[in-house]
This record gives sequence, structure tokens and C-alpha cells, in this order.
Amino acid sequence: MRRLPAGVVSLLISGGSGTTTFAAIDINGRRDIGISIESATNVTTGTVDIDNSNSVSGIVAFLISGQTGGSLNFGTTTINNNGAGSGIAVAIESSNATITFASGSNITGTTTTGFNVNQGSGSITYNGAITNTAGSAVSVTSRTGGTVAFTGNINSSGGGTGITVGSNSGGAIVNFSGSTKSISSGSSTGVNLTSNTGATINFTNGGLAITTTSGTGFSATGGGTVTVQGTGNSINSSSATALNVNATTIGGSGLTFQSISSSGTSKGISLNTTGSGGLTVTGTSTTDGTGGTIQNITTRGAEFISAQNITLKNMNFTNACTADFPAAPTGHSLGNNTADNAAIHLQDATTVVLDNLNITTSAEQGINGHNVNGFTLSNSVLSGLGGGPDEDGLHFYNMVGTCAITNTSITSSGDDNVNIQNNTTPSLRRPRPALLISPGAVLTQVFWEAGFCSASGARATRRSTFRAPPSTTTSAAVSWPIVLIPLLWM
Repeated sequence: MRRLPAGVVSLLISGGSGTTTFAAIDINGRRDIGISIESATNVTTGTVDIDNSNSVSGIVAFLISGQTGGSLNFGTTTINNNGAGSGIAVAIESSNATITFASGSNITGTTTTGFNVNQGSGSITYNGAITNTAGSAVSVTSRTGGTVAFTGNINSSGGGTGITVGSNSGGAIVNFSGSTKSISSGSSTGVNLTSNTGATINFTNGGLAITTTSGTGFSATGGGTVTVQGTGNSINSSSATALNVNATTIGGSGLTFQSISSSGTSKGISLNTTGSGGLTVTGTSTTDGTGGTIQNITTRGAEFISAQNITLKNMNFTNACTADFPAAPTGHSLGNNTADNAAIHLQDATTVVLDNLNITTSAEQGINGHNVNGFTLSNSVLSGLGGGPDEDGLHFYNMVGTCAITNTSITSSGDDNVNIQNNTTPSLRRPRPALLISPGAVLTQVFWEAGFCSASGARATRRSTFRAPPSTTTSAAVSWPIVLIPLLWM
């Protein structure tokens, strides 16, 4: 158990397994610790009110520690830490008890952490709101089991990390289900989830709104399972990565955001090794830009590596790749495009849906793909992507599975607007690739290689202009829709 600051305790309950009951507790103007429950395993109270006005800096208002089991039930609990100089409002240390705070509980005025849970495996439910104007709202660390549930609203505007969940294991679960989870963390990470192998963290019921300046918006790294569910979730990081998920599994319910925006950093969105769960950015209806704007990014506006089920809708990628590296891309036909920068980078990605995107201006690739299984691009405009040889609007090595380009314009690329080169080695022969180009697509300077041909069996022109008519009528050049499949297939 971590050593907490010593102090004069207003109410101390220490040891014993008998039931201790209070009709109500009211501590006004405490000097140090308001309530300390040490190892006592059965406590029940009515309302609890702790006013922190005379507190010494850094002292916990409500400390619970050392329970080996039992049940602690508190009525509606109100803690006002009264701003500067105050310590943690609620600290639960190494407790295996089942702990419940009644509906309507409220924590305000903290400048360090509103609700801190460290170690232990007992289930904890806090049915109340947390508001802090400095420091952090919630920290849950080193748990080895049990569920910690925050059912009320969280408003963290203090510039510190709003929510921290770290080093949990053993099937521990942390749930945030309040309808409002508003975090403004400035230069700190908004939500920081680290090294939670074996643990699961869920944000449900929507309303997760993260705003940062130079701090990452939402970061989940080093293990565990995470979901963000419901409507109205958003991230806006003005000079930092908005969303970073690395070596952490996205759960079956996925990550769902209405909008994600990022600017002035190396990567706007980064998913790497995230399991079978996916990311969905919805935007609003079919309105341009309502899914967020990724702009003025040096290397990759969004990258998805070893990721599945990616859907981006109604987003703008503007100048989302300002660095040309490598300056002269080579070896595309050998699959040497994994280091390329791009507005959107897809690598070992499965089931990617891009709908109503505006992707404009890139120093290298527009959409760069390497071993992509299932790709749909629709209702989108791509222009001004790339500035030299082998810098393309769509630049793919191995586009397999069922793929489609629909009602999309790709123009003014550095080299080819569409460049797809497929390897037909045995390891990549399944699933069978097929690219459907439907009416409404405007594709000029298209490059197909490695055995692609039209469904009629005639090899497609290596560099052609495909301009779809407004309907499925036949033009002089080609019938629409076109299905491209490989000639060399075993």
C-alpha cells in the first residue's frame, strides 16, 4: 500500500468485522483527514458531508484502506475540497471490500485527484459526479480484479490528465457510464490508459468530449481492452495526436466518435496492433467535415497498422502530410511502401471504409496501402496528393478482398491518381481480390499491374482514363461498373 500523508483524523474507524452504522456524517472545516476507514470490513452510513475549507495541503478527505473483504455502503456523499491546497477527495487503497457510494454523490474543488483507487480487487461503485478545475478527476491503478464503476458525470477542466487507468490486470474492469465525460487537459493527456494487460476499460453512454492543446487526446497503450461507445464522443487536439491506440485491443463494441480533429503534430490518429475491434468516426449525416479535420500533419494524418474494421465518414484531411519521406519512393512493386508518409496510411489492415472524405494536399501519398483486405472509398474528393514520381492519390501494394471505388474524384496527383500493384505469391492468393469501380467515379491516370484485368478477360490499359458516366450505360471505352480481378490466379 502506498504511504499517504499522516494527519489528524476527524473520524477514524479501525479494524473489526462487526457492523458499524452512522445515520449521517457531517465534517465541516476539517484540519486533515476527514474520514479514515482502516481495515474495518462492514460500515454503513447515511449521508456523508465533508467540507475541506481548513484542510492542510495534500491530505485526503476520505480514506478507505486495507479491507480483506466485507461491504462498505455510504449514503449520498458530498465532498468539497475548496480549491487550492487541497488533496485527494476519495482515496481507496488496497481494499478488497465491496464499496458503494449512493446516487447523487458529488466531489468538487479538487486540485490533485478527485477519486483515486490503487490496488485491491473489491468492486467499487461511485454513483455521483466529479468536478475538478485543477489536477485530475479519476485515477485507477494496479488493480488485480473486480469492477470499478463511475456512473455519474465527470467534468475535468484543470489542465491535468483527466482520467488515468494504469497497470491493472487479472480481469479488472473499469467503467465510465455517465452521460457527460468532459475533459479539457491542456498540455496533458486527456485520457491515459497504460499497461492494462488483462483488464478492460469501457466508456459507455456517449458524451466523452476531450479537448487538448499539446497533450494527446485519448491514449491507450501497452495492453488491455478498451471500448468507447454511444453518441456524441469527440476529440479535439489543437497541436497533438488526437487518438493513439498501440498494442491494446479494441473490444467488440469498438471505438465510436462523432468527430476527431488534430493539427500541428506528426500523426493525427494512430492505431497499431488493435485486434478485431474497430474505429468508427460517424460525423453527422452526410455533412462535410462533421467527422473532424486532420490538418497540418507532418508524417501521417491517420495511420492504421494491423488494425481491423476502420470506418471514417465526413472527415477532412487537409495538408495532412507535409513531409516527403522518402523523397523519392522506390520499390513499390516489391512492397517497399511501408515507410511512406501519407494523409492516410493503411498497413495489414482489414475492412476499411472511407466515406465522404475530402483529402487535399499531401507532400507524398494520398492514401497509402500495404496488404489491405477489403477497401471501400465512396463519395469522396482527393486532389493535389503527391509532388513527384511514384507519389499517388491511391498508392497500394496488395489490395485484396472485395474492394470498391464509388462516386469519387481523384485528380491532380503527383504521379498516378490510382496506382495498385498486387503480388500473386501463394500467401496472398486468398481472399480473391476484386475491385469494383462504380458509376460516378472520376479516375484519371490509373495504373494497374501484376495481372489485373477487366471482368471480360481483356487486360486493362496500364495507364488509362476512366471517367464514369452518370448511369450504368455503356460508354465507348468501357462498361460500368468495372470489376478488376487478377489474371494470374491459382
